[in-house]
Amino acid sequence: HAVLQNGVLTLAPLTGILPGGNITASASLDATKEPAAAAWALNAPALALGPVLKSFGQPNNAQGTMRVALNATGTGDSLHDILATASGQLGLASVNDVVDGAVLGSLFGPVLRADALPDTMVTAPGPVPVRCFALRVDATNGSGTISTISLDSGRLQVQGNGHLNFGDETLAIALLPTIPGTPPEAGTPVMLGGTFTTPALTPNPNATSMTNTGDICPAALTLGRLGNPGPAAPAPASTAPAVSGTTPAAPSGPKNLLNLLNGQ
Repeated sequence: HAVLQNGVLTLAPLTGILPGGNITASASLDATKEPAAAAWALNAPALALGPVLKSFGQPNNAQGTMRVALNATGTGDSLHDILATASGQLGLASVNDVVDGAVLGSLFGPVLRADALPDTMVTAPGPVPVRCFALRVDATNGSGTISTISLDSGRLQVQGNGHLNFGDETLAIALLPTIPGTPPEAGTPVMLGGTFTTPALTPNPNATSMTNTGDICPAALTLGRLGNPGPAAPAPASTAPAVSGTTPAAPSGPKNLLNLLNGQ
C-alpha cells in the first residue's frame, strides 16, 4: 500500500499475481529533498510471455516465461529529470520459449532490412522456438550501458550492445543479425542511432565488438539474470528448420525493439 508521511511517498513492498505471474514491486519519492529523490524496484521471476507480448500489441500465442528484474534510483522534479539522473539495473532473460514469427518480424524486421537480409523467412507466421533471449542495461547518472541484447531462435539470431542516454534521449546501439543457414559473413552490424522519438538504422560494417560464432546463450543469460542462477538454454540445433508461409500483414501499431526498450 502507499503511505505519505513527512513528505515521503512510499509504496511498500507489494507482491501480487498478474495474469502473467507473480510480481514484487516497491517505490518511494522523497519530496523533502531538493531535487526530489526517487527509487523503484521490480522483480518477476517467471512472467508468462503471452500476456507480456499482448501488452505490447504483439500476438500472444506464445509459450514460456521471462524473468524481469529492475532496480533504480534518480533525482529530479519531473519524470524526465529523474530518468536523466537514473542509476540502476534492468535485466530480462528467458529460455526455451515459443513465439509467433510475426513477433520476430515486428521487433527485428527493420534491422534485417537495414542489413539487406531477407526477412520473409523470419516473419512467416507459425511457431518459432526461441533458445534464449536476454537484455541487460546498467545505468549511471542517466547514461545506460547495454551489455547484451541477445536472441537465439530457430529463424534468427541477434547480438547487440551499446548505450542509451536518458538525458538527451539518444541511442547508440550496435546489432548483429544472423539468419541460420546463411553464411556467417552474410550479416553485418547495424547501428541503431538517433533519438528515442526519431531512431535511425544504418549499416555499420566497421563494428568489431561482436562475433556471430559459438553459443551466445550462456553468457547472455548470466547478464540478463543480473548474475542470478537459472535454467540453461536447450542445446543448439545443428540446422535450422525449414520455414514456409507468406509474410503476414504488419499488425496495427506495431512495436519495434526501441518501443520495448522504452516501455511503450
